[in-house]
Amino acid sequence: DDKLIGTPCDDGDLCTVNDVYTTDCKCEGVTDNNISVSAIEDAYLQGGNGNNNNVLRIENGNRVAYIKYDIIKITEPIKGVSLVLTTKTDSGDGTINVYLSNNTNWTENNISAANAPDSSNLVGSINSTYTENNSYTIKLKDVVDTTAPFTLILEQAPGGNDVAFASSEFDDEKSRPVLSVNLETCSLSTSDPVINDQLAFYPNPVKDQLTINYKGNASNIEINIFDTMGKKIIETSLTSNTANLDLSHIASGMYLVSVTDKTTGSTGFKKLIKE
Repeated sequence: DDKLIGTPCDDGDLCTVNDVYTTDCKCEGVTDNNISVSAIEDAYLQGGNGNNNNVLRIENGNRVAYIKYDIIKITEPIKGVSLVLTTKTDSGDGTINVYLSNNTNWTENNISAANAPDSSNLVGSINSTYTENNSYTIKLKDVVDTTAPFTLILEQAPGGNDVAFASSEFDDEKSRPVLSVNLETCSLSTSDPVINDQLAFYPNPVKDQLTINYKGNASNIEINIFDTMGKKIIETSLTSNTANLDLSHIASGMYLVSVTDKTTGSTGFKKLIKE
């Protein structure tokens, strides 16, 4: 049916995204080895005083931003890491330098000139005009140590106009600062084909409400939804063959829906895209 060409499907490969039917009747997706990691904490200093609100302001000689990340849960080899920032409330221009520090002895509520990490290890830089609501990607070097949390320090070089980026408190989750981590390979959990064939859900991509159908015996079935870091977002048990889940509160991105038969221990997985 030519009307299916380009429409969403599931190719059964947990390491691909944007699966669609091709012109030769195959369901195929694009391999995605990238995962997004949210900030643990972030704030900025102005005049030596900490500020924790919905933006990170950066100004040469006056404002410095600090973002704390933790990628210890990533067990696969990391190919590359980038910092993605979105301009909000105040456009600007010039060079933004990113420094790496192992000092995480600060919080977004107590950061000050006394406990702020040192900015001596330059790991990335960008020179641009920063327009409101646009996102900017800064490639970072040497950010592959997954044994402990770390801090990124953002400073503006002389000659630039101050700028504000969305912080982790910004209302629009898509605008918040994230690390885009590119893995060497994708090795997500394998899926039991028998269990997997009995699991169906729609719509996919989903915006708010997800309907899950399970064709087998639903009396001892557990449904879980995980993000790409392996964190469990939702856990529920089926009371019938159909369940409705409210996903309006979770961030956009790729997730894994798992169905586990608690009697046999078998688990099936399918990908879910949240708009």
